[in-house]
Order: sequence, then C-alpha cells, then structure tokens
Amino acid sequence: MQGILYKYRLFPFIIMTLGLAILATGGIYLINSFSTQKEVMASSSHEAMATRATSVVNPQVCPPANLVRPATALSTHTGNQLGTTKQPALHQNLVYAYNTDRAGMLIRYDTATGTSTMVANLAHTHIQEAQLSTDGKTILFLSQLANHPAIQMIRIDGKNLQTLYCAYNNATFTNLLWSPDQQLAVFAAKSATDSKIAPTIQLLNLHKGTIKTLVKADSHIAYRLRAWNGNALVYMSGYDATGATPPHDVFMLDVLHDNIMRAATISGSAWSMNLTPDGKTLILSQCAGDLSTDTYQAPAIISTQPASGGKLTLIYASHVYAVTQVRAISNKSLLFIISDPTGNNKQIGLWRINVDGTGLKHLTNQAKRLNGQQSAWSSISRDQQLYAAVNYEDIGKQRRFKIFYGSLNGGPSSLALVTNAGEDAQIVGWTAL
Repeated sequence: MQGILYKYRLFPFIIMTLGLAILATGGIYLINSFSTQKEVMASSSHEAMATRATSVVNPQVCPPANLVRPATALSTHTGNQLGTTKQPALHQNLVYAYNTDRAGMLIRYDTATGTSTMVANLAHTHIQEAQLSTDGKTILFLSQLANHPAIQMIRIDGKNLQTLYCAYNNATFTNLLWSPDQQLAVFAAKSATDSKIAPTIQLLNLHKGTIKTLVKADSHIAYRLRAWNGNALVYMSGYDATGATPPHDVFMLDVLHDNIMRAATISGSAWSMNLTPDGKTLILSQCAGDLSTDTYQAPAIISTQPASGGKLTLIYASHVYAVTQVRAISNKSLLFIISDPTGNNKQIGLWRINVDGTGLKHLTNQAKRLNGQQSAWSSISRDQQLYAAVNYEDIGKQRRFKIFYGSLNGGPSSLALVTNAGEDAQIVGWTAL
C-alpha cells in the first residue's frame, strides 16, 4: 500500500450483506425474505427539571410540552461503555434503519439464516440516529410525530414502542447518545429557524422521566456530541455556530456536575474522534478537505493520546489517501475508511490496524461509511467476528445505498440491503438472538 507509515510535522494540528432472493416491499429491496413481520404502524432554567409524565397513553402520541414519559421495562446495564460480550451460540443480527417517502423502518437481518424481520414500520416518519442498548434488547431513536421531533424507543422484538419526549418550541433534535448503563441520553436541541444559534445540550433521564439543560444555547460557542465515556462523561467536538471558524478541539462534559473540560486540541473540517472500549484512549484522525460535503484529500493521519489529554502517538499516516472515519473495535484494534478522490479503487475502503501501528489489513474496497455511533457493537458483531459498512452510488442528484457485512479477517462480503435511489439507510448496530 502506498502511503507507508511515516512521521511528519503535524500542522496546524494535523492536515489531515435459498441465495440472493430479493423481496420488493413498497419500493425497498431486502435481501432474502422477511420472516413473520412484527410491525408497529403509526396512527396518524439550567437547573430546571421537567415534570414527569406518568399516565398510560398511545405510544404514537407525544407527551404534553415539557413532559417526559419514563421508559418502561428498561433494565440497567453495568457493562463496559464500549465493550462487547462474545455470544457465539446466538445468531448475529445486523439492525438497520430504512427510510422511504412513506415510512421509516427498523429492520434486523439474521446473518445465519439470511432472513429479515421488521422491528418497526412507522408511517410518515424519518428515523434517524437509531442506536442499540448495551444489552442489545432495545433501540432508541429520533423520529417525528405530528410534525414534532420525538425521541422514541422500541424493543428488538418489535414490542413496547414508547414515545419519551417531543419538541414543541420550533426545535429539532440531533446528536442523540445513549449511556452505557441505559439510564441516560444526551441530545442537542437546535433552532429550526436559525442555524447560526448554537444548540442546547440536554440530559434525558429515561428511568426517572426528567430532562435537564446541561449547556444553554449560545450565539457563538457550540458543541457536537460524540461519545459517552462511562456514564458521567460525554465527549464533544467544538465548533463555531456562525461558521466563522472550522470545528475545533475535543471536550469532556461532566453530566453530573455540568462541567466542560478540554481533552485535545485539533482544528479543521475533516477530523473525527473515537474512544477505545476501556475509555482510556482517545483516537483522532484527520485529513484535508471537508467531510460534511464529501470533499476530502490527502494527507491523513491517525493518532492516539490518553483520553483526558496528553502526548500524541502516531498510528498511521499517508500522503496519498484520505482517512474519513475511524472506529475502535477493541482496546487494541481499529477499523478505518480511506478514500482516494483520484478514483483509485484498489486501496480505498475498509481497513483494520492495531493501535500500535501493526497488523495493517485491507478488508474491502466497497465500504464508504461506518456507523456514526461509536459503541463497538455499532460496527462489529457481538461475537466480534463480523463488521458492517455502507456503500453508495450517486444516481443523478440522488444516492442509492447498500448495507453489507463481512469477516473481520477479510474475504467476500454479503449484502443485507439495497435501496432505491433517493431512499436512506443507516446502520443501527449488532445484537445477538
């Protein structure tokens, strides 16, 4: 591979898946056949804590303004923040969100049997930022109910759909992150009319049914929520709400004490961060360009440092390829996506590397995107044998997505979903059933 590891001066921080039977269902194409569908159809101050909503209501109706419905039948998980639990006797299921012009769907694909099962089918809804709980039993996601942005939850068997919280003040929700113990969620509430106002960062207590403002809206300083580290710290990247300066720096938000601390200094429009499963190591990657507009180029580097700050250690560097995403899949191993704007498809796609810079391996040249969530099960199966990735092609001004999976040891990959042009698909993550 070109772009051998090398050290160079970092500037101004860094410049950095019966065969293939396809079922057409309402404009979507799911690989192999559906098992019996389990559908859920849609019916039509800084310290202030919102009132708890306790009445039994239709799960597809928002709670009243400023009220939070506590989640029901929600367990507490005490496992590691990003760690995986090997369950080789169970079937590895890849869960994804699929949005058409008529519905938003959550679907799980059994990689052992090749069958797809509908978890949720919500009419007139666009599902975003869906994520699996640490125990793999529940999905938390963003949606819309009667034009109100909503935070909803559903079990992996398609039962117990719940609407926890909705926006009534002309706001939109983004950056939803679920804590490892499954009790808390942070999200950003943004103005739907003024994009230059920084979002409010809010903390949702799913167990108690309360909400608290952690960071108030600001006309200038803004934060993008990235990952939990334990159940008290949330890692964020900073940016200027007015767009006057590029995204910058990694910050730690203590949700218990409303305290913000800087963990790393970095600046530019094409960098990302991730944490190892033990929460001890911060991974930074950067290339030139702007990832938000799919414009990127070499050079690129991947480096590590202690999670709360400290000396940088270089893992990978290339003067030929752009690194657009990095995900830790263990304390010692990473997945990353590289791209070559010149069109060389031999080296692009998904790679694996150890955190000490050894074991570099090309897994596939088809991957263009990994899950936006940063838990290990967002990208790899619970038995730690399979990865999931997204490919897409531009058809006119629209995109056609493919979700596929393959072995972490390399080799052929398998399709789970192919969309029509103009439809949207996102990986939710992996569970074992």
